[in-house]
Amino acid sequence: MKCLLCGHETDGVYRVVNEVKIYECRACGLGFVDQSKAIGKTLDHLYLFDMYKKQEGMIRKRLTNLVNKIVYFKSSGSVLEIGAGYGLLSSMLLQKGHYTLDVVEPSLIPHYLAKKKFTLHKTDLDGFLKKNKKKFDLIVMFDVIEHLPKPLESIKQLRKALKSEGVLVIQTPNYKSIMQYIVRDWSWWMVEDHKWFFSPDSLKKLLNEVGYKPLLLWTYEDWFDFKKNLDGNFVYITNTFIRKCTKTIFFTLFTPIYFLLRNLLWSSGEGGLIFSVSCRKKD
Repeated sequence: MKCLLCGHETDGVYRVVNEVKIYECRACGLGFVDQSKAIGKTLDHLYLFDMYKKQEGMIRKRLTNLVNKIVYFKSSGSVLEIGAGYGLLSSMLLQKGHYTLDVVEPSLIPHYLAKKKFTLHKTDLDGFLKKNKKKFDLIVMFDVIEHLPKPLESIKQLRKALKSEGVLVIQTPNYKSIMQYIVRDWSWWMVEDHKWFFSPDSLKKLLNEVGYKPLLLWTYEDWFDFKKNLDGNFVYITNTFIRKCTKTIFFTLFTPIYFLLRNLLWSSGEGGLIFSVSCRKKD
């Protein structure tokens, strides 16, 4: 099987999740699912607005730091958000910077943009790229690249929609993170929905390959997500008393060590999510 990113032949199975093989290219580090395995499940239940609304405060808190980083690199101009979901990130960008806004969102309603001025493209990324003639100062795609059928080609095509001084921001799960290594069932495998798995190195290689220069490559995770994943390590202990005691002992020991080392882990590329800011290389 050939790696999409570097063309290296690989047959190394990294992991099997729900009977789906995940391969790892040993040359560039890209992870990818067995594309021949048909997956018929849907994950629509993960994207219900009522559930999202209940977690809004926590999500806003996490996004605030990321919005500040984005605005640092590009505080004004035209913005395109791909996979805008309910529009919370875009609404926070509009509050912080001076932007005009386009969003690509094929299925969800951007509720948080209801009172904002913006242009909605109700299509997927391929459909947008086929018709788009605009150029943008800032393109943002959070938790999108891992879903794309052909991420290399899509990111390459997006470069044409980016102004010469424009900035591309990508967030995607980091399958080489400490979280993935120490939890039993990493929630971001999601083989029903995710086709590709990136490490900081493989994402950097992809960006360089298609004409981008990384300005910032940072990893992080939300403690709530980490703890929720860690909780899954204990569900297989059937005795309730033993399970509670084991969890209490583990978190009492683990939590202070984690927070002591967290910034070091993040800066070393071990955080659960990759946050990347890139500019166009000069033609």
